[in-house]
This record gives sequence, C-alpha cells and structure tokens, in this order.
Amino acid sequence: MYCHFLDKLSEYCLNLKVEKRLLLYLFQFGEKTDINMISNKKQFCFIICTNNKQYLDECAFYISLLDIPDGYTTDLITIEGATSITSAYNAAMNASEAKYKIYLHHDTMILNRYFLHNILKIFQSDDEIGMIGMGGNVHLDDDALLSFDLSRYVGYNYNRSLERYISNLITDEDYIYDVEAIDGFIMATQYDLEWREDIFDGWDFYDLSQSMEFDRKNLRVIVPDQKDIEWCFHADDMTSTLYEFEKYRKVFRDEYRFDLENYDIERKVKVIDEKKKRAVQDRIEQYVMLSDLSQDFKDEIKKIKEETEILLNDQDFEKLCDMRKHFDAMVAPYAIYRVSVDIRRIHHTLIALEQEMNHGLVPSIKGITDIEQLRYKYVKAQMMLRRIEMDVPEEFQEEAFQYLTETDISPYYISILLSNEYSSFSQTKRILSGICQKYIEAGDVKRAKLCIGLFKQDESRS
Repeated sequence: MYCHFLDKLSEYCLNLKVEKRLLLYLFQFGEKTDINMISNKKQFCFIICTNNKQYLDECAFYISLLDIPDGYTTDLITIEGATSITSAYNAAMNASEAKYKIYLHHDTMILNRYFLHNILKIFQSDDEIGMIGMGGNVHLDDDALLSFDLSRYVGYNYNRSLERYISNLITDEDYIYDVEAIDGFIMATQYDLEWREDIFDGWDFYDLSQSMEFDRKNLRVIVPDQKDIEWCFHADDMTSTLYEFEKYRKVFRDEYRFDLENYDIERKVKVIDEKKKRAVQDRIEQYVMLSDLSQDFKDEIKKIKEETEILLNDQDFEKLCDMRKHFDAMVAPYAIYRVSVDIRRIHHTLIALEQEMNHGLVPSIKGITDIEQLRYKYVKAQMMLRRIEMDVPEEFQEEAFQYLTETDISPYYISILLSNEYSSFSQTKRILSGICQKYIEAGDVKRAKLCIGLFKQDESRS
C-alpha cells in the first residue's frame, strides 16, 4: 500500500510507503494502544482508500476549497492497493498524528466550505463525542441493516428542490443526533480506535463495526442536523461490492449481537410492522441472491462489456444503437442493471447516441474505443455538471462549462446524465440554462436549439 499526501493546493508533495511510517511510529512510541497516544491537536487529516485517480482528484478538489480554522493545518493521506478498507484505515490512522481524522470514500465530495469549522465546534462541545457522520441510524434492529426509513435515518438527505448550494456554519442551537451507527461515506473522529480488520477483511460493515467500537468505549457517535442542505455529496457511483454483504452482515451480528440488543434500550421500541418486516426480509433476500449469484453476475457483466467494446473499437454506431434496444428489453429491467454502474453508463451513453445520430450530431463517443475511455468521459462530464450545480468558484465553473460545451459532448448526452433515474442532480434547469447560454455565446445555434428543447421538456416534467 502506498500513502500519498496532498497540501491545501492539492499538489502531491510526498510519496512514502505506509509501512515505513508505521515502523517509525512503533519504534518511537512503543506498543500501540486502542486510544491515540500522540496527537497534533491542531491538524485535520483526510484519509481516503482509493482505486480510482479520477474520483480521488475530484474529491481532493473539493477538499482544497474548504475554509480552514485559524491556527489549524490539513493533511491528506490516500491508500492504494489495499486488501480491505479496515487495513487501509488502520495503516493511515497510525501513520498520522492529527487529532482529527476524516475517513471518506473517494466519491464523497465535501460541499460545505465550513465543514472543518463545524466538526471542530461539535467535537469541542463534548469530549465524549468520539465520531461524527453525515448520515446514520438512531438505532439498528437486530438484522443489522442501515434503515433509510426517515423515522430512523438522520442526516444526509440530498435536497432535490435546492436552487443554489449555500455553505453554513453550525450554531449552538443546531441539533445533533445521537446514533447507533453511521454511514461510512464520511466518518470524522477525534480519538483513534483500531478498525476491526481481524474480522472485517473486506469492504462491508466496517462503518457499523466502528460505530459499535466507539459505543463500547462509551463514546458518543453523532450526526448533525444539516438543515436540508447536506454538507457533502456521496456519488456512490462505483461498481457494487455487495456480493459479500451477506457474509459480513452475519459476522457483524455474531460479534455485536449483545450490543444490538442492549444499546440504549429505552429507545429500542419494538413495534411489529409487517410491511417494514417484509421490506427488511426482501433486502436480506437480495443480498443472499447477490452472494449466491455473484459469479453469474460478474460473468454476464463481463460479456456485455466485451461485446460493447468490440463495437466501440470498430466505431460501429449503427450496431451500438441496435444494442440500445437489447439493453431496454433484456438488461435494464433486471437486477444486473442495478448491480453494475458500468452497465448503466453504457446504456445511458447508447440512449444519447441514438438521439445524436437521429439529429445529425457528432457522437459523444466518437474516438472512444474501450469501456475505460467511455467510463472516464461519463464520470468527467458528471463531475463538471456537479461543479456547476454546487457553485464552485467562478474559474472552476468556467472550466466546467468549457469542457461541456467546447468538446463533442452533445446536449442529449448532458441531458441523460442529468435526468436518468439514478441521477441525483437537483438543479437541472439552471444547469441546462447555463449551458444553453454558452452555446449561444459561441454561436452554436444547432446545439442551443436542442438544449432549449430539452430545457422545455425538463420544465414540463417538473
């Protein structure tokens, strides 16, 4: 595993093997304990386990925009090539002396520029607060599933009616929720507890496990009320790792059965709700199915990607359009479509391609000859659209508009990214309006007219 550091300007300044820093740490300070022994009390360290530079760079871009509290510094550690997320987090945790550590997925973008001010204020309000998440469950049932029922899930809730993003500072009056478990897309701590890599040696249930470990130390795990303006955005856009979800759910239940039964028992109101019970059972059955059919799914996904890649390499747009019909009938309605984000990306690209061919536009995938290139372009366009939506500084917005309007990306390609059923964009009309304006300024009448038509379609749907 390798550890890379980024400073505030997101420039790589050091490249060390984590193992070397760990050895130095143990040599200087002796045997590790389960609570941090040393601490730079004026530092925040962002820790990211990654296998995708494109997402990592965008995540670091948003970190670089954060306002840093006076007198504090930031550090960023990324771990590549990890065998499990818990081993990666342990390595990075022990390699950093920062008091405040922020563990986040590489597809999590921190939007609130006062994020560091806010978590610092929360931690300093109570020494017993050990960990902060942006979403979580007030309590877990014995099935050990995070529930997204609004009666239990608090915090992160992407606001699709938001017109413009507004960063805000937390106040003394703002509410914080004590929760039993937080969602792992972002987890901030002020104490170091070892991650349970002894039993969670994969990519699932590390977040719920760590929540339980903090509770075992009588430390609070909390989620702040974000006032309907979430502090970060989780793209959750990589290939599903749920094939082993059921395996680790059983491990979690075995390890924390007593904790689940006894956590804050007064709040564990047992209400028999057959509808919810059935919904939970359905989820478990889906995880069991994924576990049982994981190789079948992987084989079918590989086959579809290989067939697509042959046509991409030949730039056979007519056959690719025919493939779209096959996707509509034989792929999109089935579980494999939900399992693989790459399959959805291919389908969305083919939908745009058909419209581009019908209207005499240069295909957005012209020159793209493999799935990796298709994926890169799709994700890059998503990221640029997100920058426009989140009102990043003007120079970066201009860079985003330039990428989207001065290349062969079509209005149809942009539209499918904004409006597909898996999209989480809330400001599609504002984004389309801005793109249309750029077309007009460039004298691109054809694409401007198409964009206006798509804008009207979006308006009629809303």
